[in-house]
Amino acid sequence: NLSVSNNPAPTNRTFELNGVYNNSYIVRVDGSVWDTNKNAKVMDDVRAIGQMMDVVVGHYITFAIKQDDTLWTLPFAIDGRSLTVNIDCPAQKLMDNVKSVNFSKYIDGFLVLKNDNSLWTCGIKIETFKSNGSWNQRSVLIPPEKIMDEVASFVYKPYFTTTVLAIKTDGSLWGWGGNEGGELGNGTKEAQSSPIKIMDNVVSVAFGFYQKNYSPSVYGSTFALKADGTLWACGNNDNYLLGTGDKTERLTPVKVMEDVIAIDASDHAAAVKSDGSLWTWGYVVGTQGSSRPVKMADGVASVTCGGSVVHCIK
Repeated sequence: NLSVSNNPAPTNRTFELNGVYNNSYIVRVDGSVWDTNKNAKVMDDVRAIGQMMDVVVGHYITFAIKQDDTLWTLPFAIDGRSLTVNIDCPAQKLMDNVKSVNFSKYIDGFLVLKNDNSLWTCGIKIETFKSNGSWNQRSVLIPPEKIMDEVASFVYKPYFTTTVLAIKTDGSLWGWGGNEGGELGNGTKEAQSSPIKIMDNVVSVAFGFYQKNYSPSVYGSTFALKADGTLWACGNNDNYLLGTGDKTERLTPVKVMEDVIAIDASDHAAAVKSDGSLWTWGYVVGTQGSSRPVKMADGVASVTCGGSVVHCIK
């Protein structure tokens, strides 16, 4: 998700770098965005950037959320590898009142959480047109569709699955999508085209996955942290991902741990307990893996999982 704090900071340092095929950008802490190829400023008042791929032209396109909560495409260039001419595409505004964005792998589908806590599915398409004898391109927003209201946060890992998990403002956890691993916890592996309720009193959720031998099939697992500190999991359990001591899938949620304050998951999982201890399970680099949670460190405040590696802040 794209979101950053609005805390003031020095204005002479770079805080984010975004590189694409023909355009690389830096975002300075004063909110200005610079094209490093041209050494030129292209936009002001930006709080976050991200990118997706346009499969038609074969290039990544960079997006920006401005301080006024508008969503924009940054300027980009097509160099003729996919088209017969070089085309420069200007920055274009796509949407208002954007709180955060979870960009998909491709530009034709991504999720937007708006300031009124409504969740939308969106996309853009790149149109090529001829004007005054010259070829030009522009970004055109595919009409957004609202999925649901009263969403506090959501998790979507589009590189791995079509499943989406959303926590509503009342603490209820909802999900929809592929459900290949049974991660929606409704007792089946059937895909769900609309949101279904999974459980109540949830404060945080993480999505894990298992991909066998880099095959196209990816099987998901859901980890839900409840307000009472209990951690619940369901879905695929290859690689001991659920931490239940076996490899048996769970099609409905089961309790894994207590006294948990933070969680994350990838092809493994990790949790921080209220005493600051860090626990991991599944396959983690540097270990033999574990079928149940194993204590790894003390004095931990937060944790992030990715690429079979655990990163923690003490």
